[in-house]
Amino acid sequence: MRRKLQWLLISRLAIAGVLLAAVGVFERENGPRSFLPVVAVVTGIVLIVSATYFLWLRNSLRFRTQSYVQISVDIVMVTWLVYRTGDVESPFLALYLVVIFASSALFDRREVFWLGGSGALLYGLTGSLTMTGALARVPGWHSYDASNVNWAQFMFVLNLTAILAVMSL
Repeated sequence: MRRKLQWLLISRLAIAGVLLAAVGVFERENGPRSFLPVVAVVTGIVLIVSATYFLWLRNSLRFRTQSYVQISVDIVMVTWLVYRTGDVESPFLALYLVVIFASSALFDRREVFWLGGSGALLYGLTGSLTMTGALARVPGWHSYDASNVNWAQFMFVLNLTAILAVMSL
């Protein structure tokens, strides 16, 4: 389990670094919808939590507990990133699938199902609340109205179905 946690730690750092580099190179928008500041914050958080996780690997905290904490924090970070980058329209929704795949290397099928379900629940709440207006969209993103809600609902259902399908494998 220690080796798997080390792999997860390195993979998380690599993914955050690649995302930051890709957004930095390819982003053309500098306005309120810019992804770079949000991805930079997430990368900073990943660096901080990774240092913490590295220290945990050296102490007596059970590896199974560490695994649950790491995957749960990843799900929360992905949810925040998705919300801050357009919620249902975010280009980072596939990161939920990456977290589910990573959890499948650490846990059995039932545990992956529950962890994936928590990601689906957080995405579902974020999407539902923003589309209904109960949760304000991030500045720079227009609220959903009759002209764009059908597309958003389609994307929401499509993405939620993908998350549910992957967690059920």
